[in-house]
Formats: sequence, structure tokens, C-alpha cells
Amino acid sequence: MDTTDLQSLREDLNNLKDTVAEFVSQAGTDAVKTARDVTSNVASQVGNATSNVAEKGSEIATIASKQAKTFTSELETLGRNNPIGAMAAAMMVGVLIGLIGRGRT
Repeated sequence: MDTTDLQSLREDLNNLKDTVAEFVSQAGTDAVKTARDVTSNVASQVGNATSNVAEKGSEIATIASKQAKTFTSELETLGRNNPIGAMAAAMMVGVLIGLIGRGRT
């Protein structure tokens, strides 16, 4: 093997090294870009899900509040229309709470 063949082989190896380095660099850049895109998409989906959960929670709280107000209004109306029945019901609830409390101690 003469020096020109050796020099040509060195140049080929250097070119191959540069090509591999460029390929690895490009693959790394693509991987980072893909990871960034995936992270961004996941963060976006989590944000949307969180927003939807918060919105549903707010709707549930609003509905529960309205139902509680309606129930309270119904109890008030019942108490005004039938005060003796309302007092009897309150006494029964008190007795039940007393019995439950006594059973636990």
C-alpha cells in the first residue's frame, strides 16, 4: 500500500466520521424536537382535562347549591303550612340522632 492509498483511506475515514457525526447530531436534534412536541402535546391535553374537570366541578357545585336552596325552601313551606308536623319531624330526627350518638359511646 502506498502513501496515496493510505491518504485516500484516511480521507474516506474522516468523511465517514463526519457523516456519522452529522447523522448522530441530526438524530439527536430530531429526538429533542420530538420530545418537545410530545411534552407540549401532553401538557396541552392535561391542561384541557384539568380545565374540563374544573368546569364540571363548578357546574356540580352550582347544581348542588340550587338543590339545597330548593330543599330549604320546600322545608320552609312545609313548616309554615304544617307547623305541628314539622315540629314532630324535627323531634323524630333529634331522637334518631340521640340514639345513634348513644350507640357509639
